[in-house]
Amino acid sequence: MLKSTATGEKVSRTFGRVFSRLPLSPMLYTHLSVGFALLATLIIFLKGMYLLGFVFFLFAFLMDLVDGAVARAKNKVSTFGAFADGVADRVVETMFLFSLGGMLLREWLGNEVLFLIMGLMAAGTYMTSFVKAYADHRSAITKEEVEEIHGILERGERSIMLVLAMAFVILKRANLAFYLLVLTFILACITVLQRYIYVWRRARKNLKAPRDGECSAPLKQVIVVRKDLKMGKGKLAAQVAHASLSAFLISDEKKREEWLASGQKKIVLRAENEEELIKLCKKARNAGLKPVLIRDAGLTQLEEGTITALAVGPDAEEKLNKIFKSLKLL
Repeated sequence: MLKSTATGEKVSRTFGRVFSRLPLSPMLYTHLSVGFALLATLIIFLKGMYLLGFVFFLFAFLMDLVDGAVARAKNKVSTFGAFADGVADRVVETMFLFSLGGMLLREWLGNEVLFLIMGLMAAGTYMTSFVKAYADHRSAITKEEVEEIHGILERGERSIMLVLAMAFVILKRANLAFYLLVLTFILACITVLQRYIYVWRRARKNLKAPRDGECSAPLKQVIVVRKDLKMGKGKLAAQVAHASLSAFLISDEKKREEWLASGQKKIVLRAENEEELIKLCKKARNAGLKPVLIRDAGLTQLEEGTITALAVGPDAEEKLNKIFKSLKLL
C-alpha cells in the first residue's frame, strides 16, 4: 500500500538514485538483507543484545527497500530478481518473528500464549503472500492483474508494526508488543480477505470479457506526457514512442490484434506534473485498466528515474474517455 502512493514512489526513486551510485548489484542488496537478519537473530539469541539485534534488523529491512529501487534505477529488473526478493522477504520475516518470539518468551509471556501469538503472526505473514502467488500459479487472473493486488497491510506496513513490537520489548513494554501483534494479525486477515475478493471479482470480470471472434467496443490508446519537464522535441518523441510500445506489450492479446487491425487509434495528452500523472495512473488501475508509467534512463536531458509519461491501452475508448477526457492535447 505504501509503495503504491506518490510518496512511496518518490522515496523509492530517491533510494534508487543514492544506492545505485555504489558498485553493488541489486542481487547483492537482497543477499545483504538476509545476512543482516541472520546476524540480528544470532546476536539476540546467543548474546541477548536486543538493541544491537534490533539495529541489524533495521538494516535488513533497509536493504529490502533498496534492492528493488536499485534494480529499477539501473534498468536491471528481472523475473529472477523478483523471485529472489520474495524468497528473501519471507526468510527475513521468519527470522524476525523467531527473534521476537524469543524476546517475548524471556521477558513476559508463557509458552502457550507465545505459541498462539507467533503462530497467528506467521499465518498472517505468509497467507497475504500466498493469495497473490496462488492466483498467479493457478492463472485465476492475468499476470498484470496479479501485480495490481494490494491490501490494507502490505509488507511495508507489516514490517513497521513488527519493528515497533520489537522496540516495545526492548523498552520493557512487552504488553504493548502483545497488543500490537494482535492488531497486526487482524489487519493481515483483512488484507487476505481484500486480496481474495479482488481475485474473485477480476476472475468474474474476465469470464464476461468478449471471446475470440466476438465484436468488442472501439479501441484506442492514450498517452499522457508531463508538461513541466519541457523536453526537447526529439526527447519528447522518444518518450511517447516508449510509452506507446510499453502499454501495447502489456495489453491483452485480443485487444492488440483488434487495435492493429483497426488503424492503431491513439491520442497524446498533457499533464501538469508528476503528481497528476501518478493520480491518473491510480485512477486507471482502479477502473480495471493496465496503465504503465515511463521512467527515463537519465542518459540525456533528465535525471535517472524521472517519470516522463503514462500510457494506457489499447483498451475500450469509452472507459479511457471517462478518465482522460478533461486533459488537453499535447
